[in-house]
Amino acid sequence: MTAAHDYELPPHSAAPAEAVDAAADGQVVYLTRNGQRIAAIVPASLAEHAEQTDERLRQRLADAGLLSAVTPIDAEPPDPAAVDAARRRAGHGRPLSEYVTTDR
Repeated sequence: MTAAHDYELPPHSAAPAEAVDAAADGQVVYLTRNGQRIAAIVPASLAEHAEQTDERLRQRLADAGLLSAVTPIDAEPPDPAAVDAARRRAGHGRPLSEYVTTDR
């Protein structure tokens, strides 16, 4: 496992050079304010691995018909009927809402 360290940041300050150096040496560095972790500096190889893993997961979801494409945040929301049709084509049964009862 990668070693981790905490560096307390005063308000309105940048990451200390030693924190950047520690990350460059392969360590995960947590930046804290008032004892709370607010950010992390990680080795570039770890960030790249996370990005690749995320992309592989997205591709597997798309291959399974669970994710048709990554939709940009500013894009129009998908048509609910089209989403339901895609779910049926992917082999999904009835929506969960049809199984939930409201009379409790």
